[in-house]
Amino acid sequence: MIRTCLSLVLLAVLTAPAFAAGRELEFLERLREQGLGDMAVAHLQNLESRSEIPSELQEVIDLEFARALIAEAETTQNVDRASSNLVLARERLSRFLEQHAGHPDAGIAWRSVGQISLSRGERLRQRANLQRAAGRRATELDQARTELETARPAFARAIELFGARVAQLQDDAAPPRAPARRARRSSGPSELDLALEDWLESRFLAAQVDYLIAMTSSDPEAPARREALERASRGFDDIFQGYREKNAGILAHFWHGRAQEALGQHRLALDIYQEVLGNAPELGESGAAARLPFFADVKRDEVRMLQALRKDDDAFSEAQQWLDRWQGFKQLPGYQALAIDFSRMLEARAAGLEKRESERLIGNALTLLAEISRIAGPHQTEAIRLRRELSSRIGRTLEINTFADAVALAEAAADGGDWPQAVTLYQQALSLSKDVRPPQRIDQIRFELARAQFSAGQLDASFETASALAREQPPRDSGPAAAVLAISAALQLAATGSDRDAARQRLLDIANYTQSTWPRRAEADEATLALGRLQLVDGAADDALQTFDRLDPASERYPQARLLVAQTRWRQLQLDRRAGPIDEAELTSRREAVLDAIRGAIESPAAASASSEGALDELRLLMAEVLQDAGRLDEAVALYEPLIDQMLVAGGEGLSPLARRVAIGAASAYLAQGDVGRARSVADRLAAAGEDSPAVNSVLVAIAQALRNEWQRAAAEALEAAASGDEARQTTADEALAAEQAAVSGYVELLCQREQLSLDQQVRLGDIASELGRGDLARQQYERVLERAESAGAAADRRVQSALTRVRSQLIGLLRKDRNFEQALAEVDKLLAANPSALEPNVERARILQALAEQDATRYPEAVAAWTRLRTAMSKLPRKPPEFYEAVYGSATSLAGQAANASDSRAAEELRRQAATLLRSTLALAPQLSGPDMVERYRQLIDELAP
Repeated sequence: MIRTCLSLVLLAVLTAPAFAAGRELEFLERLREQGLGDMAVAHLQNLESRSEIPSELQEVIDLEFARALIAEAETTQNVDRASSNLVLARERLSRFLEQHAGHPDAGIAWRSVGQISLSRGERLRQRANLQRAAGRRATELDQARTELETARPAFARAIELFGARVAQLQDDAAPPRAPARRARRSSGPSELDLALEDWLESRFLAAQVDYLIAMTSSDPEAPARREALERASRGFDDIFQGYREKNAGILAHFWHGRAQEALGQHRLALDIYQEVLGNAPELGESGAAARLPFFADVKRDEVRMLQALRKDDDAFSEAQQWLDRWQGFKQLPGYQALAIDFSRMLEARAAGLEKRESERLIGNALTLLAEISRIAGPHQTEAIRLRRELSSRIGRTLEINTFADAVALAEAAADGGDWPQAVTLYQQALSLSKDVRPPQRIDQIRFELARAQFSAGQLDASFETASALAREQPPRDSGPAAAVLAISAALQLAATGSDRDAARQRLLDIANYTQSTWPRRAEADEATLALGRLQLVDGAADDALQTFDRLDPASERYPQARLLVAQTRWRQLQLDRRAGPIDEAELTSRREAVLDAIRGAIESPAAASASSEGALDELRLLMAEVLQDAGRLDEAVALYEPLIDQMLVAGGEGLSPLARRVAIGAASAYLAQGDVGRARSVADRLAAAGEDSPAVNSVLVAIAQALRNEWQRAAAEALEAAASGDEARQTTADEALAAEQAAVSGYVELLCQREQLSLDQQVRLGDIASELGRGDLARQQYERVLERAESAGAAADRRVQSALTRVRSQLIGLLRKDRNFEQALAEVDKLLAANPSALEPNVERARILQALAEQDATRYPEAVAAWTRLRTAMSKLPRKPPEFYEAVYGSATSLAGQAANASDSRAAEELRRQAATLLRSTLALAPQLSGPDMVERYRQLIDELAP
């Protein structure tokens, strides 16, 4: 009713030639005091559009506009609009302070700057506390803390300015120029009283900022948290000590108690709450109803502190007496909250009592909850849920007879993710809504029904419900949000539904309606984005890009539009690269086009709005991926790292698609930088989350290969240490080798259990297991490869045949390692009969012959010949494979063995010379060989061959 009357007043103002002189500022202040910031904004917009700004507003128009925007942000339920308002308000305040730094209202401007940061920071903190993922919660708490920190200097400046004004007004000298906003007041508090009020309010807000900064820390013992709480406590107490009898002092004392409670000083907090309650009104006292809401909250805190101090009987008695005394004020949220707390106390007391007494106490709680559940308010839903819970405990079944009952249970079902049940209950609520007032409450439930239908996969029903709500005339408050929901349902149907043509038409209709009905709102831009997405679904990427480009950079949805542009351009580039090679200059140019779209979003004014944060995460991730693709690894890692901290947290929860991309990209970038440890720490989170997919496994197997290389380096160091004769060095090297071997062995064993491994990945894991001496694990992997290839009918494919020949060679190698030499030789000869030129079986045959020669020296010439044939064949290759360097080493080893068994010393010396020459020449031409372990083997054998 109040809002309706004020709307009529405002209408008269807007249609009058000009508002009565001298009343503009007072009128705007009254609107803000009544919580009608939106009307204040509309009034100021009207004045600016008509270029009829009264003289008293000329200097302070930016300040008043900012204050109106802040007031609207504090009351609107539209988070996007609130965020946008605060951004605009900050711009207006900056302009005012830049142009009028010495204005008497500069203190108000600075306080308003602080209030913006305070409001944004508290919104971020509250949202963070709703996050289930610890990493995301920690990141958002950090963001909240950063925002709150920016409020402190602004409040400090406001305190300085207001304090100076109080001091001036207290002097006997002529009063300074009055602030414009109060210059026209003919009655009411004096200028000194008003200045003092401003000064105290700014001091209170500064202390509250410190308190909220402390609340952004999840560690109760963190030094920074305690420091902030102690600073807040001093700030609140200083106000109280100077102004004990004023409302500001009493309020500050209450918050002093809150700060002490957060510090763990429960006894002191209880004393403070009880001191504050000493100022509570008496029943029947004039003005009691206006003061009671505050003291109801204080009483609830007192009861809570009694419970924290294990004074349960006192807590029970205090709550019961207060509820009895003020039972005529059940409509107060504080009364309802304490009544719910007291009901839980009754429930706790009932536990363990004999049945009759237990049911009596539960019955008392149900009676109290029945009264609360009939009162529309912030605690109605909780009261209904608790009442139903307690009823079932004593065997009663409560029928759903009221609108409130059905809504409460529907919300509970939605909170639990039971969307079909939520749909049923919301529909039941609407069937019981005949006498529900105001109508906006019914609209809200209709919207929740549409959202539940959407979440339940009932897209057609969701579209019909949301579309009907959006199209009702006159337009409903929930109309824009309902239109967006209808657009989402229609878009999903157009992409996946059975009747796509009808869905497309429905999407076009609701999108056009939204754009024409709310042309300058974010919802109209949402409609534009949906039309662009539809064009993408239809394969018209160029048309979609033009659609996305239509959004104004000032739009709240601009970052989302730029994200879609960047994603579309990147996807097109990837498709073109698969189709054929792209010139490097063109590739660089197209990458830069993607990066430009991302930068445009990140640097846009809308990037500061809360609604853009999800899009900004995706934009930063895409930028990291593009930079990584371009080989700019340091830049990519710098973008990945904050996303890792934010999205990848310990625990068993699965990862979101975005977090999975972060993990895969970051691990790959770390690997490319050679940082295996950090790559594995990220990849371990993938593994812990149960991610078993080809993309994930590709990264994990690459890490296994990198760990295998680390192990080989440790093996080379162990060989070198053993040759040095330094026992301490050898012990350290052996321990490091054992640790590396255990690490890679355990890692590979875990990976071998994965199902979504490709044949190539299984072979690579088998190879590493074989090198580690894990023949059982290697054999298992190789046999799985053969079984998969045969069952899939892939063995006939030439490429698969080549891979299977290699696998069979590895299985033969396991026979050799088990010293089944004759069987291994027979198997490899069979394999070579079918694949005479295959590299792997030829290498394996040479290994077998060398192993046989070590048992029977007469077979060394046979081994030398086998290694020589391989070495000669591979020496013609421009790029030598690892097997070439093994063939050289095998030739030299076999020559050395032959020399050791030669009866002629000259012949033996010549064999050793040939072996040493072969090793030195190969090492000179390729100093790195196939790895550090092979280099060390060459060097040690050269030393052994020296005369």
